[in-house]
Amino acid sequence: MTKRSVFAWFPVLALAIGSTRATAADYHVASAADFQIALSAPLAGVDRILLAPGVYVGTFVSSLNGAGTPITITSADLAFPARIDGSLRFTAGGWVTVTDLEFFNSNTNRTSSSGPDCIDAYVPSVVLVHNVIHDCSANGIGLW
Repeated sequence: MTKRSVFAWFPVLALAIGSTRATAADYHVASAADFQIALSAPLAGVDRILLAPGVYVGTFVSSLNGAGTPITITSADLAFPARIDGSLRFTAGGWVTVTDLEFFNSNTNRTSSSGPDCIDAYVPSVVLVHNVIHDCSANGIGLW
């Protein structure tokens, strides 16, 4: 996972209130392992996780917390959206927008209703926008 961000430091204000971050940070992810690391990172609202084109296989668990301002998970290249083969679960935190990704389960045994959904949200304010969701176990999307 690489981090590219722009920070603005104001020396006068820094003396009074400490350094402040002026803009969002982009976290570029190119592997399933780095995706899971990003989902557990202490990101701030308006930060973005940008997934490179490819297939990310696994059960991913997020503890992202935008604390009132959403963190965005999206494809880095909209012409070639990232694909999640498995599931994405939001178990802590909240305030996350998931956009322009494809979710599916390549396991051909999808008849069990006890299998994971492609997306499960147990936290407030998870927003799904422009995603393709297909061939999932259970219901596809679980909002609790």
